[in-house]
Amino acid sequence: MPSWEELYNELIAKAKRLGHNPAPARLRVLREELDHIDHRIRHEVPAGERRYELALLSQEADTFLTAAESRVQIARNVARAQREREAHDAAHPNILSPRSALADWTPDPIARAERNHREGSERDH
Repeated sequence: MPSWEELYNELIAKAKRLGHNPAPARLRVLREELDHIDHRIRHEVPAGERRYELALLSQEADTFLTAAESRVQIARNVARAQREREAHDAAHPNILSPRSALADWTPDPIARAERNHREGSERDH
């Protein structure tokens, strides 16, 4: 049977491999695995320095899983906003969307500055 540290390190490695848009079901499984390990440690490892070190590993695993859950929420919000823009554009065909090619909108200020510099439309200061 692997040690507690190995269990946490394996869970942390799995959390690191989730990528930018992890599947919510996979996150749930990893969260349940973390909760199960934490529960076993609370009942099987006596209080002391080892339990404290295991708690730090638990916090690290929780941090990675929380970050992955945040990425899932961001991906959902971006997808929802895109659907809302598409619905708005379909409902109002005479109004240019800020995301349309005709509006020439660049959200990144650095990319916008580079484009303006290339096109010679940079403001003089």
